[in-house]
Amino acid sequence: MEQQDRAANPSNAMSLDAHQPYTSTIYSAGKEDIILTTIDNVTFHVDQALLRCSSHVFKTIFEREDKGTSPLKIEAEGATLGHLLAFVHPNMPSPLIDDMQTLVALFRVAKRYEMEGVLYQLRKILLEISVVDDVVVPPWYKREPLAIFIVAHAFDCVTESRLALRECLKGPLEAHIAGATSFEISVELMGAVLRLRQERLEQLAMKLNSIGSFVAPRSCFHCGVTHGQWRLTLLQKLQLHLQPSELRNDLSGSLICAAGHAVYSHISLANIDTWVCELNQQEEQLPLPKLNP
Repeated sequence: MEQQDRAANPSNAMSLDAHQPYTSTIYSAGKEDIILTTIDNVTFHVDQALLRCSSHVFKTIFEREDKGTSPLKIEAEGATLGHLLAFVHPNMPSPLIDDMQTLVALFRVAKRYEMEGVLYQLRKILLEISVVDDVVVPPWYKREPLAIFIVAHAFDCVTESRLALRECLKGPLEAHIAGATSFEISVELMGAVLRLRQERLEQLAMKLNSIGSFVAPRSCFHCGVTHGQWRLTLLQKLQLHLQPSELRNDLSGSLICAAGHAVYSHISLANIDTWVCELNQQEEQLPLPKLNP
């Protein structure tokens, strides 16, 4: 079997001795005039023009000094550099990135070497819908909003940060945290998410209370109990999901109290639609937390 390229296969690279020199089979010696070596001793032979066009840092290095045949040490692992070169190489398809740690490593190195084109493609990955085995997969910022919020905020991706933050304010908080377990969440970021979720819950609870919630056809103790239970259910759903649309099914029809009376809701679907529109407008200007001002 043909040997797989270590730089293009992170799992294969990790299985080898980190100190054992290795030459990329894709970027092997040829007419290329620059030799790059990574922190795990993978060697890449690359055309200098490719690096000049894709990185301000490399362009500056080549203008200031003649590297000759001396290897240029790159602060990245071979797998990461292999992905980066695939992003900028005109004859290679952009790699499929589906691992959060790989994504972070790419962001870090692309930022370090000022590879604006790569950073642009990485930002697109956060927002794009993909298709896997004929199944449409939602954008990454919707699937793992808290993790993407952390990554986007760390690398100054303002639009992506705001989109991810919006999603952090919807759905169960526990699920968002579970998707970000590989990160050390800063107090500032987590505090911002919790504060905005609390503000959203208080706003929705006020809207719920302002309408009066339910009405019974006659004074009845059991109607009052049913009314209270129904209202508690609505509040619990709002607290969990923070989305008025989650209340639609609970507002259809009526409940029957223990005495056989129907208890109806004062909240209409039109009210829900209005609340959703108001929240969407507010989300347009969500404040992003400032770290180390």
